Amino acid sequence: MQEKALEDAFSQKVNLDIQHVEPKYQNYIVVIGESMRRDYMSLYGYPTKTTPYLDTANGLFLNGYISTAPNTITSLSRTLSLSKGLTYEPSINFVNLANSAGFKSYWLSNQGKMGEFDTPVRKFAILSDEEHFLKNGAYDGPINYQDSELLPSFKHALADRTKQHKLIVVHLMGSHPEFCHRIKHDVYGLEDKELSCYLSSYREFDQLMKKMVGLLNMTKQSYSLIYFSDHGLSNSHQKDQLVYMSHGSEHKSNYEVPFFMLSSDSHQHQLINKPVSAYHFLSLFSDWTGITSKKVTPLSIDQINDKNIKVFNFTNMVNFSDLAPDPAVKISR
Repeated sequence: MQEKALEDAFSQKVNLDIQHVEPKYQNYIVVIGESMRRDYMSLYGYPTKTTPYLDTANGLFLNGYISTAPNTITSLSRTLSLSKGLTYEPSINFVNLANSAGFKSYWLSNQGKMGEFDTPVRKFAILSDEEHFLKNGAYDGPINYQDSELLPSFKHALADRTKQHKLIVVHLMGSHPEFCHRIKHDVYGLEDKELSCYLSSYREFDQLMKKMVGLLNMTKQSYSLIYFSDHGLSNSHQKDQLVYMSHGSEHKSNYEVPFFMLSSDSHQHQLINKPVSAYHFLSLFSDWTGITSKKVTPLSIDQINDKNIKVFNFTNMVNFSDLAPDPAVKISR
């Protein structure tokens, strides 16, 4: 059903009745992560150093961002387009908003290009002016690509000397299971192999962010980068057993994800403790890019006042506060 809705909505680009365009930066980058829980990042207090670069990087780091849903398709369809919960309007999405405002848009992906769990999200990519996928098939195809292999395409997009403002979307494979098949190296070497590889994927992501910021600084152009993960994971294991990380919908950890903003004019590390639903993303994007449209109400993080966040658990909208806790597993050596 949602695939059909996306197919119909993306049959053509839609003009979103732009009223005003006043971007602050030349380059806007949206990095979409995968299966990353907030509580496993040392950035947010995890005792093992999993994000050493981000721990001290200058930028705005939000502690309290809650994803819309617990897997990629259901989450991103509601995050990247206009939605209040059960339904969404695919044609009113962030790529169409940027295109309508005269931005040049790029979509760079290490997710699958075609497949049961890939094609719906790719509909967003089709709307961009330029798209590049490392995988031509499904996300779980026979060849595994590292997220760092997107860096040449990212550098190429930055080098495009268009006079237009740019939106560059980078969709990562991130921390998606199977972790040990996706990482370059297991940097922790724990007896609990699953946890060890999962945490190693965080270290590789942290280094990727450092390299992307380095490339952005080399352009000598103003920029702002937003990162968020589409959803988290559950620790599906019994006490005293090895960790088994999996998709799920019943725990807070399935929705508690990182969100941060790194900008060329950031001069301090600012951590904000505030609940913010990912259902506001389109409004945040509008405010961030300086694009005012009749279809989207711009909102800053300061203007959001979420009291009772609801999430979509595949079938219903449920209170996030009612979900079960699922604390991060600490490393024991």
